[in-house]
Amino acid sequence: MRVVSYEDHVFLFLGHEARRRLLVLLHDFGEMCVCDIVSALALPQAVVSRHLARGRDLRFVIARRAGPWVYYSLAPELPSWFMTMLLVLRETGEGGLFAADAQRLASVPRVAVSCALPRQTRRGPRKA
Repeated sequence: MRVVSYEDHVFLFLGHEARRRLLVLLHDFGEMCVCDIVSALALPQAVVSRHLARGRDLRFVIARRAGPWVYYSLAPELPSWFMTMLLVLRETGEGGLFAADAQRLASVPRVAVSCALPRQTRRGPRKA
């Protein structure tokens, strides 16, 4: 039986559109609470949580708890080629999905009802 490599896990994870959008969002905007991710991706909270859990299992995503809220970001130990792949994905545009996600995120009020901590001022995507 063949052992699945790290690279295989990466490409299997990236084979799902919502997961690509999730990783590009975290790459571009940094740490985010689930409510922001749900708003940006326009997906049900259960779907987003399932993808975040899989990302955590594979150590692509890390979580930080602040009281009852959990904030997610990309794992700092991701290889440079992984980060480059996210940049390339963003450049493809995914048919405008990444831009639409960023636009939805920008339209979220600064302090959401579901989040306890005030957010930093909204910023655009990180520069490459």
